[in-house]
Amino acid sequence: MPSRYLRAASADILPASPYIGSLPAWGNTLVNFSVTPYEETTLNVTLNYDNGDNHHSVYRQIPISFSPTKWTLRP
Repeated sequence: MPSRYLRAASADILPASPYIGSLPAWGNTLVNFSVTPYEETTLNVTLNYDNGDNHHSVYRQIPISFSPTKWTLRP
């Protein structure tokens, strides 16, 4: 498993590896993190989880681009 689950070039991400812990069946939880990009980049998100003894991994890429004023994120 990678040591960082949230990655982006030229950006600060806190926390980089949030830990969720155990969830009941059909449970869900909200995970908050902040991204401060210094240039347009791609946020790479990896979610690793276990369902019993089965290991799963989901990977997503989220483009981060600036609006004309650089105050608004446009995913």
